[in-house]
Amino acid sequence: GNHDVTMYTEWYAQHHWRYHPQQLDSEALKVLVTSSLTYLQDSLVEVCGVRIYGSPWQPRYHDWAFQMEPTEEGIGRVWEAIPVGVDVLVTHSPPSNCQKLSFSGGGFNAGCAELSKAVKRVKPAVHVFGHVHDGYGVYRTTPTCYINAASVNRNYRPVNKPIVFDLL
Repeated sequence: GNHDVTMYTEWYAQHHWRYHPQQLDSEALKVLVTSSLTYLQDSLVEVCGVRIYGSPWQPRYHDWAFQMEPTEEGIGRVWEAIPVGVDVLVTHSPPSNCQKLSFSGGGFNAGCAELSKAVKRVKPAVHVFGHVHDGYGVYRTTPTCYINAASVNRNYRPVNKPIVFDLL
């Protein structure tokens, strides 16, 4: 998501000075990260028969990594690539249609309307996201259960407990 600055090589090359006194080798960091875990950047993995798709993108918000214009022609194209048949969708951004889970402390809906369209099309059993720290929690609907798993609050304090769920 927007804090994963070194994983977006092109963006990091232009903005590294905001985070590190010297530019790190972001390609080498990607290799290091992916050697010990599965990193999903607009990609799918199947684990024990469960299809999981992940994407770090979000609608433009200030000047952070992995951002696109919140339009059908912008971020909508990223969401169009999410395949039907995904069981768990993991995105940084929340959709705009999941009650309080996408609202910031100031009452602003920071969710993505284009992502809402994609979730409606794909119908995952679970959609996990973060980004909106104040929206931590679970919203159950049919066919999708929405989980804002933000681990920190608006002050970046790690106060939110992990959310565990079962796929039935």
